[in-house]
Amino acid sequence: VTVFGAWSGRVTLQVPSTMTPGLALLRLTVEGEVVNSVLVQISGATPTVQRVEGTDQFVVDAGRPAAPGESLTVTFFDPSAPAEAEVRASEVSFSLGEVSLFTMRVERLAANVFQATVPLPRGIADGVYSFGVTVGGRNSNALTLPVRNR
Repeated sequence: VTVFGAWSGRVTLQVPSTMTPGLALLRLTVEGEVVNSVLVQISGATPTVQRVEGTDQFVVDAGRPAAPGESLTVTFFDPSAPAEAEVRASEVSFSLGEVSLFTMRVERLAANVFQATVPLPRGIADGVYSFGVTVGGRNSNALTLPVRNR
């Protein structure tokens, strides 16, 4: 594997995309000598939110914030999704700040690309919130989602 750095008992490395999720033996070798072997848990690659659209099909951004009570259409990429398996709405969750959002439906658009409908609850205060998706226990990186009452 590619090692990016090692210092103070820490190692930063890149897990190959071909690794199968599960347990793996990580053997550390320094100048030809094995210095430590550890068992590590390899998880699937994380999902990524690609696009968030409002009810009017415009992208939600600073110029077009989401509105409480509006249904959002979220397109996300899940590199670990099984090729033919159905992804159920109950297996996908979204969060807006500390609030868990209800997932109405999820459909597959392409091999690892999905689209979900997520209603924003009424009564959310104006602000910029962190927004993310969780699929099978794997969390995406959060993106910012502006919300403004109209």
